[in-house]
Amino acid sequence: MKSLKLIFVGIFILLVYTAISCSEENDDPFVFSDEIISKENIQNLGKYKAIGYSKSNISYLEFTGDKQYLIAAAYDGTIKVYDMNQFIETKTFFAQDELLSMLVNNEKEEIITGGNTEEVNFWDYTGNLLSSYTVGYEIHSMALSPDCNKLAIGCESHKIIILDLSTNEKIAELTSDYHYVSNLLFSKDQNYLFASYERDNNVILKWDTNNWGQKELIKQESSRIDYHSIKQYATDKLVIATSKNAIESINSQTGDAIVSYSAHTSGVHDIAISYNEELIASAGDDGKLIVWNAKNAELFRTVSVNKEVMSIAFSPDGKYLAFYVAGKGVQIWAINK
Repeated sequence: MKSLKLIFVGIFILLVYTAISCSEENDDPFVFSDEIISKENIQNLGKYKAIGYSKSNISYLEFTGDKQYLIAAAYDGTIKVYDMNQFIETKTFFAQDELLSMLVNNEKEEIITGGNTEEVNFWDYTGNLLSSYTVGYEIHSMALSPDCNKLAIGCESHKIIILDLSTNEKIAELTSDYHYVSNLLFSKDQNYLFASYERDNNVILKWDTNNWGQKELIKQESSRIDYHSIKQYATDKLVIATSKNAIESINSQTGDAIVSYSAHTSGVHDIAISYNEELIASAGDDGKLIVWNAKNAELFRTVSVNKEVMSIAFSPDGKYLAFYVAGKGVQIWAINK
C-alpha cells in the first residue's frame, strides 16, 4: 500500500513538472529588438542570453570598444573572453592570483590586469602575455586616460604610479597622507585624476594632471565605508557607489552633493552609465539590478535576481546590459521586441 502511494505521488510530481515545462515552452520567446536601451523602452528590458559561469566572483566586466568581445575578470585571477556575435566563451586564461583590477585598452586591443603580484600585466584578447611592469606594491585599482596614453595605478601603499603607455615608463609618482587606493578615474577632459582612499579616512582627492600636484580634497566620509565604483557623468559630476545603500552624485569640482539614488537595501557593488548618459545601472548586494534616470535619480526599473549582483556594464552602442550574478554567471539583457 505504501509503495502504491509513492507511485501515485511520483506520477503527480511528474505531471506537475510536465505542465510547468510545457507552460514555459509556450511562453513567447525573447525577440531581440536591436534598440538602444532607453527610458522609453526600459520596461521591455529582459534576459536575452546567459553566457558563462565562474566558480569565483566576477569583479570586472567590460566590453571592447567595437562590442565584439565582453571581458570578464574573476577574483581568482581567471580572465574570460566572450564573443558577442555568437554569445560564447572563446578564451579563458589565468592572469594572476587575487586579481584586483582589470581594464581594456581599446586602442591597443589589450587587457590590463593588476593585483597582489605587484605587477601590471598586458595581454591580448587570446591570452598571450605581451608585457609586464613591476610596481613593487600590491595593486588595488587602475585607470586609463581617455586618449589611452596614460595608465594610473593605485597601490595599497600611499602611492599612485603614472605610466606613459607609449614607453611603459613611469612619469609620475603621487604620494598622499592616505593609502589603499580603491578607485581611480581620469576626468573626460584629462585635466584631473580622481582617487578614492580607504585608510586612514575615507576620502576622494583630485589630482592635477598638468603638473601632477595634489589639487584638493573633494569628499570625506565621517564613518567607515568602502568605495566600490566611481564614474563620471556629464562633465562636472561624479557618481559614487559604496558599501552604503545609496548611490551619491557630487560636483566633481567642489564635492557638493547633487542627488542621491536610493532604493537598494544594502551596499552597491558596481555602477554603469549608458553611452548617451541617460541611464545609470547599479548592481547591488541585495540581489537587485536597478536602472535609474541619470539626471534626477528617478527609478525606472528594478530587477530582482535573489543573488548578489557583483559587476555591470553597458555595451558601447547601448543595446546590451551585462551583469554578473553570484553563483549564476554572466547574463546579457536587452530590449525584447
